[in-house]
Amino acid sequence: MFKKKTIAVVLSSLLLMASCTSKHEKYNNRVISSVNLYGPELETYYDHEHLENFQNRVEEILVWRHKAIDFIIELEEQKVLKSNQITKIHEEGTETYKSFRDAVWPNVENAKWITDKYNEINIIEQGRSEILDKRKKVKKPGPRNKDRHDDYRWVRYKEININPQDELGKSLIYDIKTAIATSLVMYDNYMIVLSQIQEMKKIRHLVNYDNADLKNQLAKITYSFNKYDNYNRIERGLKLYDNLVNYYIKHDVIPDRANYYLDSLIQSSQSFVKLDKEFKSGIFGRKVSMIWRYITDYFKESKNNVTHVVSQGFGNTAGLVQTRKGKLYDPSPQRVAELEAQLEPLDILLEKTPFRLTDKFIPGHWGHVAIWTGNKQQLQELGIWDHPEVVPFHDEIENKGKRIIEALRPGVQYNTLHHFMDIDDLAAVRHQINLTREEKQDYLINAFRQIGKVYDFNFDVETDERIVCSELAYVTFDDMDWPIAKAAGRYTISPDNVGEKVGPGLEFKTVLLIHDGKEVGGDLDSSFRKLMKDSTL
Repeated sequence: MFKKKTIAVVLSSLLLMASCTSKHEKYNNRVISSVNLYGPELETYYDHEHLENFQNRVEEILVWRHKAIDFIIELEEQKVLKSNQITKIHEEGTETYKSFRDAVWPNVENAKWITDKYNEINIIEQGRSEILDKRKKVKKPGPRNKDRHDDYRWVRYKEININPQDELGKSLIYDIKTAIATSLVMYDNYMIVLSQIQEMKKIRHLVNYDNADLKNQLAKITYSFNKYDNYNRIERGLKLYDNLVNYYIKHDVIPDRANYYLDSLIQSSQSFVKLDKEFKSGIFGRKVSMIWRYITDYFKESKNNVTHVVSQGFGNTAGLVQTRKGKLYDPSPQRVAELEAQLEPLDILLEKTPFRLTDKFIPGHWGHVAIWTGNKQQLQELGIWDHPEVVPFHDEIENKGKRIIEALRPGVQYNTLHHFMDIDDLAAVRHQINLTREEKQDYLINAFRQIGKVYDFNFDVETDERIVCSELAYVTFDDMDWPIAKAAGRYTISPDNVGEKVGPGLEFKTVLLIHDGKEVGGDLDSSFRKLMKDSTL
C-alpha cells in the first residue's frame, strides 16, 4: 500500500538517480551557461508551436502527478470513499490523464519507425543525412536447421545516417528526442503514480470498471508499460541518445532551445536510469501479477453483475406487489401548489410506502429519497437555468411541472410532485447551515448530472456509474461525511442513514412532515426522530 514514506523514497531516488548520470551531467553543466534560452529562435527544422504545446502538456502532466500523489495519500487514510472523491478519480484522474496521454502519445507513434528492430542508425560527421531502404539476412528464431541456409531469412530495414549539422539530421534528432522524452514521462507516471494505484484494490477496480467509457483503462496502460516491444524500442532509443551525447561532447556542440529543453527533460527522468536489464528481467513477473489482478477484478465485476441482475429481478418483481394506493395519492392541483410553496431547491425528500413489498426489505422507517430542484424562477435566481446540465430539461420544468430527481428501478428520472405522492409519509429536510450561492449551484448540478443513470441494484456507494435512491443525497452533497453501513462486502447508504443527519446541531432540519396521510406540526425534528425510532407518533 502507498504510504507517505514511500513517496519520500521515490522523491529521494529521483534526486539520487539524477546525480548518477555523470557523462550527461557533465554535458548539461557545460551547456547551461552557453545556451541562449531567451534570444530569438532562428531554427527551422522543427515546429515551434509543436514544442510549445508539448512543453505545456508536460507541465500539466507534472502538476497532475504531484496532485495525484497527494490524493493517493488522502485515499489511503480513509475507510470509505466520498462521492466527490469517486468523481475526482474519474474526472481529474482517469479522464484527465487519458487526455494528457492522447495529446502527447503521437510523438511516440510518429517516430516509432526509427527504432524498428533491424534498422541501422549511424551518427556521421561527413556527408549528408539520408534514409536508405535496404534488405539483409537475419537469423530465424528457434533451433537451428540441418540446412544452414534455412536458418536465415531476408528482412527489409532502413539505414538511417544522421549528420547532426544538417537540416534533416536535426529534424530526425528532434523527433527522436521528443519521442524519448514522451516515453520517459509516461514511464515515470506509471512508476510514481499508476503502479501505486495498481496495488489499491478498490481504486483499481473503480478505474477499470466504474467508467463505461474508459473501461480497463488502467489495465491497458499497465499492459503498455510491461510490453517487451515498447521496452526494446525505448532501449534502442536511449542507446541512440547516448551516441548523440558522445557526439555533442566530442564536437563541443552548444544546444539550441529545443534540444536544451528535451535533454533536460530526458535526463531528469527517473526512468532514464531505471530502464535497465533489471527492469526488463522483471517484466515477466509484473505481467503475471497484472494477469492475476485482471482475473480477480474480472470475477469481482462478474459477481457484482450477477448480484445486480438477481437484485434487479427481485426488485422489479417485488415492486409490482402493492396492496393499495398511498394515503397521499392523487393530490389536487391546489394541494400540489401548497406543498411546492413550502419547498426550496436542494430540499431532500424522504417517503414511506408500507403498502409496497419492497418497503419491507429496507431497514428503518424511510424507504425512498429524492432531491427537490425547484422551478424555473428559483433556478434562474441561483444562476444555473442556462447551465448545460439544466438546459435539456427546460421544457419539462416549464411546461410539465417536473421538480423531483429520484432513482427508481428503471433509472434516475425527473418527475413531478404529483407523480411522487403515491405514499403515506413525506418529510422534507433542508440544509440548515448557510450555503453560499456557489455551493448551492454545485450541489444542484451534481443532482442534475445523475439523471439518466441506471439503478444500482448492488446498493454500492463506491461506484459512479450506477446509483440507488438514497445515494442521491450522497452524490448531491458530495463533500459531506454520510453515515454508511457495510453489507455483503460493499458500503451502502439507506434512507434512514440520510435521516441520521437531521436534527438540532446536525446538517439538516425538518421543514415539512406528513405521517399516515396527515401533516404534522410542532417540533418537526423531534417527530422526525421518533418516526425513525419506532415508526409511530
